[in-house]
Amino acid sequence: MKRPLVYLAVFYCLGIVSAEFLRLDFRLFFWAAVMVFIAAALLIRESKVFFFLLLALSLSSGYLNLINSHIIPGCHILNLLEPLSSPGCLLEGFVSSPPEEMGGRGWFVFRLRRVRAENMGYNCCGDILVRMNFVPEARYGENLFLAGNPRRLFNFNRHAGGYLDYLARQDIYLALQVKERGQVVRRGGFSGSKIIRGCLNLRSYLERRIELYLPGLPAVILKAMVLGQRRNIPLRIKDIMVKTGTVHILVVSGFNVGIMVFIFNLLFKLARVPRRTRMFLISFCLIVYCMVTGSSDPVIRATVMGLVFLAAYFFEREPDIYNSLALAAFFILGVNPRQLFDAGFQLSFASVFSIVFLYPRLNAFICPDGRRVNKFLRYLIEGCLVSFSAWAGTLAIILMNFRILSLVTVLANILVVPLAALITVSGFIFLLVSLVFPAAGHVFSLAPALLVNIFLNINAYLAKLPFASFSI
Repeated sequence: MKRPLVYLAVFYCLGIVSAEFLRLDFRLFFWAAVMVFIAAALLIRESKVFFFLLLALSLSSGYLNLINSHIIPGCHILNLLEPLSSPGCLLEGFVSSPPEEMGGRGWFVFRLRRVRAENMGYNCCGDILVRMNFVPEARYGENLFLAGNPRRLFNFNRHAGGYLDYLARQDIYLALQVKERGQVVRRGGFSGSKIIRGCLNLRSYLERRIELYLPGLPAVILKAMVLGQRRNIPLRIKDIMVKTGTVHILVVSGFNVGIMVFIFNLLFKLARVPRRTRMFLISFCLIVYCMVTGSSDPVIRATVMGLVFLAAYFFEREPDIYNSLALAAFFILGVNPRQLFDAGFQLSFASVFSIVFLYPRLNAFICPDGRRVNKFLRYLIEGCLVSFSAWAGTLAIILMNFRILSLVTVLANILVVPLAALITVSGFIFLLVSLVFPAAGHVFSLAPALLVNIFLNINAYLAKLPFASFSI
């Protein structure tokens, strides 16, 4: 059967959706899955029956994986809510996410190891969201003591919506408000991954290089597009890009990862690195870039997709885009099946799928083979069709999640996406040059600064057009 992974991925997703809305007995479903697995093993030579059983097994796996993801271990912090409500509670653990700050306040995710309350010590696990009324001075991996009483963010068994749903998908159900610096005590030393800590230190260094050579707003935009740091982007800029449907450009995702892969592939080709070695080195750079940008969900999704495609080239096989998308979905949902209900996950796969599926058909209809078209006009038409395909494929998801209809999205993406590509490429080149030849940094910073200003002006003009966007 052609593209079997697509069918398996669809049934796996159906299993996840079924588990979200149905509440069947876990043990019954588990033993049914075991019986299906045994039947599939016995009937492996009966191709049609075997594949039908594989579909049933994939559906069962999706169902069981989502149910299992909701199971809280016995040592989880949620099981210690009563001691946590007592005065003098002290939390011991380490910073498990890069601290963020905005408007003089900060936050990070804190991974617990032990809790001291009521003159008792409890070993525990789980993450909590720490909100601070001041800019955090902590770093990723730093061991801390936090004084205070964590509070439940929402009812665990109910949908909270928006940002709270996002936190639930990360298994974060509690938050701690830190009002005074005295509530934070450094234990000394670091935990977590040394590799991630090194990558985050590299990101901080690159941020300082950008701030050194570029003026205020261009520096903020370039840090968002190249390093995934969006914390200081003015709200008015975000509003403008939401209205024009180009806010996705400010998120490090498949677009940026694709450009990064292109740059390193070109560099390794010029250095005459063999094909397989080149694919391995690009994969390594891709993983490092994912960690440098903070390993956010969009970057992880794009990295997984990129690694799947690179694996196909590594084994010298022509990649099938549909099977590759299905395999990437399996990897992501296998680790965290709740990602299926994330709008970012849906937009990532819907946009790629709609471009792959709609664009060739629209292009064949509008510009059939044999018709002579001016090269510039053909590029313009193809750009319009790609942008329209992505817009059409993601329209329903955007309307359901964001309640915004942008009528200038297709035009905006035709103008802005090539410009964003130039900004990203020039930004990468500027960072590489400034690292090797610091004296040349000022010269190479001129191009991204100029392009960012043009980028912002185009978005501002499009947002002011009549009927540019509607709130639904």
